[in-house]
Amino acid sequence: MGALVAARLDWPAVISVKKIDALDEKEATVRRMMEDGVDLVKTPIPAVIGTVKEINEPRLPSLKGKMAAKKAALRILKEADLGLQAADAEAAVKAVSLTKLSPLPPRPAGVRVDGASAQDKAKKLVELLAERRII
Repeated sequence: MGALVAARLDWPAVISVKKIDALDEKEATVRRMMEDGVDLVKTPIPAVIGTVKEINEPRLPSLKGKMAAKKAALRILKEADLGLQAADAEAAVKAVSLTKLSPLPPRPAGVRVDGASAQDKAKKLVELLAERRII
């Protein structure tokens, strides 16, 4: 989905990101998961960044961090502060159309492999996988 959005916006895309290392006004440095390891990628901003589930591992704040957050000022920005105009935002919203939204199908029920011993269970499992042409 992220690649489609990036193509529509004509922005660069980085998919399967597991960590955002650095982010500034001109570029983002991210770690992208690949089959053979992790790539360190720099991309210009604006960009579409698609993340993996592991990016949401929470970091627990320290007591000092919590106290500092209570005192921190919240900065509210307007469109003009970001160099945007209301007409640009309206045009971007009108350019995107949602054609269908549906929940994921439910997962099929699992199969329990019973047996008197580990060898019996392993034998039944191999037979089941062979029957389904998985092995």
